[in-house]
Amino acid sequence: MNLAMNSFGVLDETGEIWDRAMDLMIAKSNHIIALHGAGSFNGISIEDANNLLNDRLIPRIAAYLLDGHVSIIYDGDNDDPDFPDIGHIMGRLRDYFDNRVDCYAVQMQSWYKYRDELPALRPLHSANGNEYRTIVFPDKKFEGDHDHFSQHPRLVSSPNYEQWYVGACGLIASKQLADYSEKAAGALGEHNVVVFKATVSIEQEQKILRKLESETDPENIKRLRDSLSRRAENPYGLLFTPAGEFLVDPQFVNLRIEVVQ
Repeated sequence: MNLAMNSFGVLDETGEIWDRAMDLMIAKSNHIIALHGAGSFNGISIEDANNLLNDRLIPRIAAYLLDGHVSIIYDGDNDDPDFPDIGHIMGRLRDYFDNRVDCYAVQMQSWYKYRDELPALRPLHSANGNEYRTIVFPDKKFEGDHDHFSQHPRLVSSPNYEQWYVGACGLIASKQLADYSEKAAGALGEHNVVVFKATVSIEQEQKILRKLESETDPENIKRLRDSLSRRAENPYGLLFTPAGEFLVDPQFVNLRIEVVQ
């Protein structure tokens, strides 16, 4: 397999393929971005996703390209334009920048969209069909699961590596930020994070409400009502207070955090 190809799909059972991919990224990239953020539960509204992409993310990556090569890594859900989350953000960036940016998807096997087709493996892609360099790995084999890949200590130690958090983050993304800070403790240089603030998705909330209207099972009704309550209690996700102030947490002490409103 040629890691310099624009897209590929491979199952990495030992971590050796990702080691070679990191070699390539670190050698050629002036900027390496690990893209985290809102998952399918919190989501990002269509309006917020469009505004963040057009006004914030795309201009910043375009400026990075003036410095040299850019690589983006993500480990989230698939690209659904009707219910955007971090997977949609990745898809839109892939579509916009085409082959000017190297886009990597690293995903656990249980999350992999085409897991029913294994052992055949094809690349993940944007909603428009533009593919990523896709590395799928077995569940519960690597310490930290996807964190072993998207925020590997070798990446964290690179001066060109940073993390972006887009939208209202849930538990997984919040833990990833703390893990990044812990790994950064032993690495030289600044360890940068950009947090792009947004509220939970109104489209996702409407979807939950529609399910609630037709649901008859008491357990499912409780689960849906609880999900609405959690969203109301944390409208900006777990990295912000309910009023929208970023949480200054001792777990993040080793990071230089920029919050983009």
